[in-house]
Amino acid sequence: AQFTDLWASGVPMIVSGVDRRLQGSWHPNDFIREYGSLKVSPVNCVTDKLVEGTWKVATFFRCLENGSKDTVMKLKDWPPSKSFRTTFSDLFDGFCRSIPLPCQDIARVDGKLNLAAHFPKNGNAPDLGPKMYIATGSKDHGDTFGTTKLHLDVTDAINLLPWCADRKGAAAVWHIFAAESAPKLREFLLEYDADPSAPDPIHSQRFYLSDPMISELSTKKGVRPWIIYQRYGDAVFIPAGCAHQVRNLQSAIKVACDFVSLQNIDRTLGLLQEQRKHRLYNQGPEDVLQLHVLLWYAWIS
Repeated sequence: AQFTDLWASGVPMIVSGVDRRLQGSWHPNDFIREYGSLKVSPVNCVTDKLVEGTWKVATFFRCLENGSKDTVMKLKDWPPSKSFRTTFSDLFDGFCRSIPLPCQDIARVDGKLNLAAHFPKNGNAPDLGPKMYIATGSKDHGDTFGTTKLHLDVTDAINLLPWCADRKGAAAVWHIFAAESAPKLREFLLEYDADPSAPDPIHSQRFYLSDPMISELSTKKGVRPWIIYQRYGDAVFIPAGCAHQVRNLQSAIKVACDFVSLQNIDRTLGLLQEQRKHRLYNQGPEDVLQLHVLLWYAWIS
């Protein structure tokens, strides 16, 4: 009840010590041993373009463990096509069991209060994760770019950090903005756009706000983010509609899963209309959430 009450306030949360419940093998060497020959497509975090060459899991994860001095790289939404449950069945079970007990009914993929959990087996349910987000650290490269640029999601999300190179230090810094601040945040970013016809500055994921930009945003618009330093074993909960960005301070593996809560369903509905407009003007990705179908199955369940 305490988690539900806090969640209803629309404030992001961090739960520490999740590693005590964590199961499965999450070290880079485990991925090299089990999946080393699989091909992957790392992305350069500075240019947002694919890193040149042929990459396999073994090559990328060695860079992850040893550090990459020249290029900050990431694997996003991994595995990209197959489901996490199918590819990493043991890790899927370990991730689900690691979710703190007070949050499981809402945040687990099969949680009874997760509105997305009620699709029938033949109902073509949306793939809301989990997915892995794996990146080398950018601490030595300044704060002008991040491993995940500013964006917002129409669903709620949990993001767990099961491995980082140094457990003693913070692995990632998050800047999370209140959902209500999105209009002012958008106004501020549009001032940086020379082209007035440019796509939505948040939905297009074109910006990473440096510390000077965040300070300027506070001065001009009165908007300040929550700043979260995520460490090994921390789970970050992000409410739907909260714009956020992430910068890895060191090499880390994160696992994220989306969910749909009753507390934020109104915001999810509004954001779907907003993203629909963005797709129409910019040929963005299709709506895979199927929210109205999702709500129908939740109701009859």
